[in-house]
Amino acid sequence: MTFNDREGRNVTGVIARINQRTAILGISDGETWRVPFHVLRRVLEV
Repeated sequence: MTFNDREGRNVTGVIARINQRTAILGISDGETWRVPFHVLRRVLEV
């Protein structure tokens, strides 16, 4: 999944956990982000 952070950077990660209103994404550098569902987008690889 991907989303844009507050500074406009594109952040891509894998869903590690799902809560009632948010998802926790694990990023490749070991960092985690708690993100509301409405800002997440699927990554489509071609």
